[in-house]
Amino acid sequence: MSENIHGKKGDLPINDYFERLQLEYIVCELRKKIYPSIKDQKYYERVMGYKKDKIDDISLRNQGLPTIFTSKRTKVELYNRIYNKHGLPNFIYRNAEHQKESYESDRVNYYSINSIVKILVLDEDEEVVTGKLIEVDMEKNYAKVETSEGEMIECELNFITRIL
Repeated sequence: MSENIHGKKGDLPINDYFERLQLEYIVCELRKKIYPSIKDQKYYERVMGYKKDKIDDISLRNQGLPTIFTSKRTKVELYNRIYNKHGLPNFIYRNAEHQKESYESDRVNYYSINSIVKILVLDEDEEVVTGKLIEVDMEKNYAKVETSEGEMIECELNFITRIL
Protein backbone atom coordinates (compact mmCIF):
# COMPACT_ATOMS: atom_id res chain seq x y z
CA MET A 1 0.00 0.00 0.00
CA SER A 2 1.27 3.51 -0.73
CA GLU A 3 2.77 5.59 2.02
CA ASN A 4 0.77 8.65 0.90
CA ILE A 5 -1.66 9.88 3.52
CA HIS A 6 -2.25 13.59 3.27
CA GLY A 7 -5.02 13.56 0.69
CA LYS A 8 -2.69 12.71 -2.18
CA LYS A 9 -3.68 9.80 -4.36
CA GLY A 10 -0.29 9.29 -6.01
CA ASP A 11 -0.09 6.02 -7.94
CA LEU A 12 -2.60 4.21 -5.77
CA PRO A 13 -5.71 2.83 -7.48
CA ILE A 14 -8.80 4.74 -6.33
CA ASN A 15 -10.28 1.78 -4.42
CA ASP A 16 -7.02 1.27 -2.46
CA TYR A 17 -6.75 5.01 -1.83
CA PHE A 18 -10.37 5.12 -0.63
CA GLU A 19 -9.80 2.23 1.77
CA ARG A 20 -6.52 3.76 3.01
CA LEU A 21 -8.27 7.09 3.72
CA GLN A 22 -10.83 5.31 5.87
CA LEU A 23 -8.18 3.36 7.78
CA GLU A 24 -6.28 6.62 8.38
CA TYR A 25 -9.48 8.22 9.64
CA ILE A 26 -9.89 5.39 12.17
CA VAL A 27 -6.27 5.78 13.34
CA CYS A 28 -6.73 9.56 13.72
CA GLU A 29 -9.85 8.90 15.79
CA LEU A 30 -7.84 6.47 17.96
CA ARG A 31 -5.00 8.94 18.46
CA LYS A 32 -7.49 11.67 19.36
CA LYS A 33 -8.77 9.40 22.13
CA ILE A 34 -5.42 8.33 23.57
CA TYR A 35 -3.30 11.49 23.35
CA PRO A 36 -3.89 13.61 26.49
CA SER A 37 -2.79 16.95 25.01
CA ILE A 38 -5.68 19.20 23.92
CA LYS A 39 -3.44 20.49 21.11
CA ASP A 40 -2.95 16.92 19.80
CA GLN A 41 -6.65 16.14 20.15
CA LYS A 42 -7.61 19.23 18.16
CA TYR A 43 -5.03 18.37 15.50
CA TYR A 44 -6.37 14.83 15.05
CA GLU A 45 -9.94 16.10 15.03
CA ARG A 46 -9.05 18.55 12.25
CA VAL A 47 -7.33 15.80 10.23
CA MET A 48 -10.37 13.55 10.76
CA GLY A 49 -12.54 16.30 9.27
CA TYR A 50 -10.38 16.55 6.15
CA LYS A 51 -10.36 12.79 5.70
CA LYS A 52 -14.13 12.51 6.23
CA ASP A 53 -14.72 15.20 3.59
CA LYS A 54 -12.51 13.29 1.11
CA ILE A 55 -14.19 9.97 1.93
CA ASP A 56 -17.67 11.49 1.51
CA ASP A 57 -16.63 13.16 -1.77
CA ILE A 58 -15.27 9.93 -3.28
CA SER A 59 -18.37 8.03 -2.12
CA LEU A 60 -20.69 10.63 -3.66
CA ARG A 61 -18.82 10.72 -6.98
CA ASN A 62 -19.03 6.94 -7.16
CA GLN A 63 -22.76 6.42 -6.68
CA GLY A 64 -22.75 6.02 -2.93
CA LEU A 65 -19.76 3.74 -2.47
CA PRO A 66 -20.13 2.29 1.07
CA THR A 67 -18.02 3.96 3.75
CA ILE A 68 -17.36 3.58 7.46
CA PHE A 69 -19.99 6.32 7.89
CA THR A 70 -22.73 4.73 5.77
CA SER A 71 -22.23 0.96 5.99
CA LYS A 72 -22.09 -1.02 9.21
CA ARG A 73 -20.39 -3.89 7.37
CA THR A 74 -17.66 -1.63 5.97
CA LYS A 75 -17.22 0.03 9.37
CA VAL A 76 -16.83 -3.28 11.21
CA GLU A 77 -14.47 -4.68 8.55
CA LEU A 78 -12.14 -1.66 8.57
CA TYR A 79 -12.22 -1.06 12.34
CA ASN A 80 -11.28 -4.73 12.82
CA ARG A 81 -8.21 -4.15 10.64
CA ILE A 82 -7.02 -1.44 13.06
CA TYR A 83 -8.22 -2.76 16.43
CA ASN A 84 -6.97 -6.17 17.48
CA LYS A 85 -8.82 -8.48 19.85
CA HIS A 86 -6.10 -7.72 22.42
CA GLY A 87 -2.88 -5.76 22.48
CA LEU A 88 -1.78 -2.66 20.61
CA PRO A 89 -3.88 -1.54 17.63
CA ASN A 90 -2.39 -1.51 14.12
CA PHE A 91 -1.35 2.12 13.85
CA ILE A 92 -0.73 3.44 10.33
CA TYR A 93 2.34 5.52 9.50
CA ARG A 94 3.22 7.57 6.42
CA ASN A 95 6.63 5.98 6.03
CA ALA A 96 9.47 4.38 8.00
CA GLU A 97 10.62 7.75 9.35
CA HIS A 98 7.14 8.63 10.61
CA GLN A 99 6.89 5.20 12.24
CA LYS A 100 10.27 5.68 13.92
CA GLU A 101 9.15 9.09 15.22
CA SER A 102 5.65 8.10 16.35
CA TYR A 103 5.58 4.41 17.30
CA GLU A 104 6.87 4.82 20.87
CA SER A 105 4.63 7.81 21.48
CA ASP A 106 1.63 5.83 20.24
CA ARG A 107 2.55 2.93 22.57
CA VAL A 108 3.15 5.17 25.59
CA ASN A 109 -0.13 7.01 25.10
CA TYR A 110 -2.09 3.84 24.42
CA TYR A 111 -0.74 2.17 27.57
CA SER A 112 -0.85 5.28 29.77
CA ILE A 113 -0.98 4.94 33.55
CA ASN A 114 -4.52 5.02 35.03
CA SER A 115 -6.08 3.96 31.72
CA ILE A 116 -8.96 1.53 32.01
CA VAL A 117 -8.07 -1.72 30.28
CA LYS A 118 -9.19 -5.26 29.74
CA ILE A 119 -6.85 -8.19 30.11
CA LEU A 120 -7.10 -11.52 28.36
CA VAL A 121 -6.32 -14.08 31.05
CA LEU A 122 -4.98 -17.24 29.49
CA ASP A 123 -6.80 -19.88 31.43
CA GLU A 124 -9.14 -22.58 30.20
CA ASP A 125 -11.95 -20.02 29.83
CA GLU A 126 -9.77 -17.25 28.31
CA GLU A 127 -11.41 -14.94 30.82
CA VAL A 128 -11.44 -11.17 30.27
CA VAL A 129 -10.76 -9.02 33.34
CA THR A 130 -11.01 -5.23 33.54
CA GLY A 131 -8.91 -2.90 35.62
CA LYS A 132 -6.68 0.15 35.71
CA LEU A 133 -3.07 0.33 34.52
CA ILE A 134 -0.88 0.98 37.56
CA GLU A 135 2.59 0.42 36.15
CA VAL A 136 3.97 -0.08 32.64
CA ASP A 137 7.45 -1.20 31.61
CA MET A 138 7.78 -0.70 27.85
CA GLU A 139 11.25 -2.25 27.69
CA LYS A 140 10.15 -5.46 29.40
CA ASN A 141 6.76 -5.32 27.64
CA TYR A 142 4.72 -5.86 30.80
CA ALA A 143 2.31 -3.99 33.02
CA LYS A 144 0.61 -4.19 36.40
CA VAL A 145 -3.14 -3.82 36.41
CA GLU A 146 -5.33 -3.31 39.45
CA THR A 147 -8.67 -5.04 38.98
CA SER A 148 -11.94 -3.62 40.28
CA GLU A 149 -11.67 -6.18 43.11
CA GLY A 150 -8.30 -4.72 44.13
CA GLU A 151 -6.28 -7.66 42.82
CA MET A 152 -2.94 -6.90 41.13
CA ILE A 153 -2.27 -8.72 37.87
CA GLU A 154 1.03 -8.58 36.01
CA CYS A 155 1.01 -9.51 32.35
CA GLU A 156 2.51 -8.82 28.97
CA LEU A 157 1.27 -5.77 27.10
CA ASN A 158 0.06 -7.88 24.17
CA PHE A 159 -2.69 -9.28 26.45
CA ILE A 160 -3.89 -5.81 27.46
CA THR A 161 -6.40 -3.74 25.49
CA ARG A 162 -7.30 -0.21 26.43
CA ILE A 163 -11.01 0.47 26.82
CA LEU A 164 -11.75 3.62 24.84
